[in-house]
Amino acid sequence: MSRTDQLRDIGCHKELFIDEAPIASMTNLRLTMNAPYQDHEPVFLPEAPWEYRIHPYATVLREGDVFRLWYLAYEWDPPAGVALPVAGTAEDARQFWAHTRGRLCYAESKDGVNWERPNLGLVEYRESGDNNILGPAVHDAVQQAGWNGGTVFKDSGAAPEGRYKLWSQIVVGEEGKSGLTGFCSPDGLRWTPCGNNPIPGHCECLKVVFWDERVQQ
Repeated sequence: MSRTDQLRDIGCHKELFIDEAPIASMTNLRLTMNAPYQDHEPVFLPEAPWEYRIHPYATVLREGDVFRLWYLAYEWDPPAGVALPVAGTAEDARQFWAHTRGRLCYAESKDGVNWERPNLGLVEYRESGDNNILGPAVHDAVQQAGWNGGTVFKDSGAAPEGRYKLWSQIVVGEEGKSGLTGFCSPDGLRWTPCGNNPIPGHCECLKVVFWDERVQQ
C-alpha cells in the first residue's frame, strides 16, 4: 500500500502538522518545531484582597471581540496566631491549604493582554459587592481547597438558561459532600448546580470538558 493510499481525508478543517502522517509528499521542505516564545512580563497578577494566589487552572473563551476569563483565586485566611508557612515542607503545604479559601472569579479583555475585573455585585465580600467573584468561598478539611480546578464551556445545544456549563471539584450543600460537580448558567456569571451532584471522585489536575460542534456532543 502506498503512502498516498494511507492518507485520510481531513476536509476543510485546520490541521496541526505535528508529524508527516497527513502529508502526501514533500519536496525541498521539512517539518520544523518553532521555538516557544515567553514574554517575561506577566499579563495577569493578583491584585485584590481575595487573590493571595491565582491558580493556573483557568478557562478563556473568545466571544465576539471580547476574551472572557474564568479563574480560581485563593485567599490566605488563617485564624489569629497562624503564620504563613514558608519552609516549603509537606506540613507547610497542609497548613497553607487548610487555611485557604478558593473562589471562582471573572475578568474580560479586548486583546488577551490587558484584563479588567468588572464589579459584578453577585457575591458579598467583607460587606461589599464591588468585586469580580462568581462563586462563594468554600472549604473542606479533607479535600483541603474547596474549588479545585474548573472548566467553563458554551453548550450551544442547551436551553438558554443552561447555555454555559462549569465542571469542577467542589463542596456542595449543607452536608459538605465533595466531588466532581456540574453547574449551569445563562450568561457565564450566575451559576447554579445542575445534574446529579456531586459525582464521587477526586482529581489532582484540571477537569477538561468541552462542546464539540462536529458531533454535537
